[in-house]
Amino acid sequence: MPVVEGGYAAGGAPLATAGELGVAGARDANSGGGDAAGQAGSELAGAAGAGGAGTRCAQGALSFSGAQFVQVPGTETLQLQTALTLEAWLRTASSVAIESIFMGKHSCGTDNGYFLEIYSTSSDGAHTPNAPAFYVGANANHVYGTTSIVDGQWHHVAGTWDGQTSKLYVDGVFVGSKATSYKNTNGLDFSLGAVTNGTCRAYTGVLDEVSVWSVVRTEAQIAADAAAPLDANAAGLELYFDFNAAGCSKTLTDRSPHHRDGLLGGTVELSPSDPTWVDDGPF
Repeated sequence: MPVVEGGYAAGGAPLATAGELGVAGARDANSGGGDAAGQAGSELAGAAGAGGAGTRCAQGALSFSGAQFVQVPGTETLQLQTALTLEAWLRTASSVAIESIFMGKHSCGTDNGYFLEIYSTSSDGAHTPNAPAFYVGANANHVYGTTSIVDGQWHHVAGTWDGQTSKLYVDGVFVGSKATSYKNTNGLDFSLGAVTNGTCRAYTGVLDEVSVWSVVRTEAQIAADAAAPLDANAAGLELYFDFNAAGCSKTLTDRSPHHRDGLLGGTVELSPSDPTWVDDGPF
């Protein structure tokens, strides 16, 4: 979701950047002061905004450069072998040559896991370039969209699987399905911006409002999700990232009851693999 105002405090001084605020905690973590420094970063952002434009990343999104990711530690067992729903808002103008996985749990090179992506390759048949796709378990189980979403506009993409059938939705509208009776698992963490611990099929663009469910969301529920933020206490919600991060920290807060927070770049240290906090969003 977007910040209401821009990134300047009273008097015209720029607010601290995502890196400046978030990394304070990471630097001091090595000396045992990570929690205090992280709190200080949040307070700094709040103080800067109090006299002027507002906290820079009180509400926002993450921008991925094509070599950046968020890893969600503790999700290696999030296999979801009987039912699942994946949802995300994304905005990109970067054309995809093969495929770009913006959220999922997958080990590249083998048939396993689940993810949402933008797909262009014709290696397994003709497809609409730069259209979304939903994957469960094997390449043959892909459900492909029929319209490009690489247009610089915000789009809501969702995939559901009930143990027998996979379905794909774009902007709250059902676009296709495929019989999918099985799913292979893996021991990797769930991630955003790329899979296989950030090493494979990286995404270029902005993400917001990402969720993972252990239930099958109905068509009506997905249409509602494409029109407003989620209820963090909804039944079956396993992960929910609304990207409303006070202080632009290295942590992406999970609003679900499970509190599985994501880690930008997969480490507490500053890294080129860290996506960038931006004032943007679909709502």
